Amino acid sequence: MRSLWLDDSTAIPTDPLGSEVEADDVVVGAGLAGLTTALLLARAGRRVAVLEARHVGAVTTGNTTGKVSLLQGTTLSSIRRHHGPEVVRSYVEANREGQQWLLRYCDDHGVAVQHESAFTYANRVSAVATVGEELETAREAGLGVTWHETLDELPFVTHGAVGLAGQAQLNAMDVLAALAADVRRHGGVIHEGVRVTGIRTDGERCEIQADVALVRAERVVLATGMPILDRSLHFATLQPTRSYCIALEGVADVPSGMYLSASTPSRSLRWAPRPDGTKVLVVGGSGHGVGRARSPQHHLQELRSWAQDHFPGSRETHAWSAQDYMSADQLPFAGPLANSRGQVFAATGFNKWGMTNA
Repeated sequence: MRSLWLDDSTAIPTDPLGSEVEADDVVVGAGLAGLTTALLLARAGRRVAVLEARHVGAVTTGNTTGKVSLLQGTTLSSIRRHHGPEVVRSYVEANREGQQWLLRYCDDHGVAVQHESAFTYANRVSAVATVGEELETAREAGLGVTWHETLDELPFVTHGAVGLAGQAQLNAMDVLAALAADVRRHGGVIHEGVRVTGIRTDGERCEIQADVALVRAERVVLATGMPILDRSLHFATLQPTRSYCIALEGVADVPSGMYLSASTPSRSLRWAPRPDGTKVLVVGGSGHGVGRARSPQHHLQELRSWAQDHFPGSRETHAWSAQDYMSADQLPFAGPLANSRGQVFAATGFNKWGMTNA
């Protein structure tokens, strides 16, 4: 199972590894969070080394749907129920800054972006109240959302939707290729095939043990999804979830816009451009808690059956899955880990919206 984005990408140049590495800062993980952090540190004049166990984009970023949206399903109303409207406003502003930074970066570095409206829709009557709550919460947070009784672009019945214009979608591997090249232009190094197995801190330097090298730095950033070497016990507050995607060619009328259902079983839609000028439809959903459902093949087949029911005659070109981490309090975490002497940092709990949270 290889994603559309990974299958289309060319090899991203990285750096050879010696037996020892010295750096000011080490970033573990070469996804969007890791490479963005590495670039910002390198721009600030720090000596940066990125360590990646597999290859650039191997985990969540290379398997994302690539939606860069401030309308995120029912995230805002969920945060409001847990924390209140002020926290929602802060979350929206932080995501707006992340979105604007990423889109500026793409524009400056020639990364293709498609600007689209985003929609959260009620896929059953019982979800109408949930979508209405998201509408009111988004308005309260200052977003220019609108209500739609129907979504004529879609070939199935909906029961109302909230929409937000001016959002975006992209191929995340194109972003990672630009970020990796930029990190290296600013003097940073990226080492693939390096699995970190331990960290020792003494308040001044970190000694990072890896399976193929010894690395020393002042600080370490863990951008690994669930933080490895988890001294802050984040594993107790994060729920790993698995979801699935397929890419379909030959869809008679590919819907414009980006769509996400408000209730289970989740259904996500967006289109993606192909090198020959055609479009494919990316269909996602059927998510579940890791280890708490039937086999992955069962969930993938459920998604395939739904797609064929609503887009008959289409042909599947790719199928893949992604793993995300959902935080118990609905908010992402970025900061120092406990018991690390202020030298080990982590970013996690993006709740499937890493394109703006990372």
